[in-house]
Amino acid sequence: CPTQMGKCPVACDNCTSAPTTSPIKAPTTSPTTSPTKAPTKSPTKPPTQSPSTGPCADDLTHTFVLNYDNSIAVNCSWITKNIKKVATRKATYCPTQMGK
Repeated sequence: CPTQMGKCPVACDNCTSAPTTSPIKAPTTSPTTSPTKAPTKSPTKPPTQSPSTGPCADDLTHTFVLNYDNSIAVNCSWITKNIKKVATRKATYCPTQMGK
């Protein structure tokens, strides 16, 4: 049974990077000028389900084949795509996640 934990940490609930305990930058001395741009008429992109960049992100190019049909390749987002099958998929493709 393949494990996708290393390539799909967000989908497999395996993000290991913890938040910092102190601020990274000092606060600014004064607020920024507002607003900087006029609002758009409509949103340009829909919100994302999970982070795609940063210290903990699923590998967007990683694919793996399904255990029951090796002719079907899927990516990390497949693990959480169907809410009714998330637990089964995590148990199968993220086996060490279940031991947390």
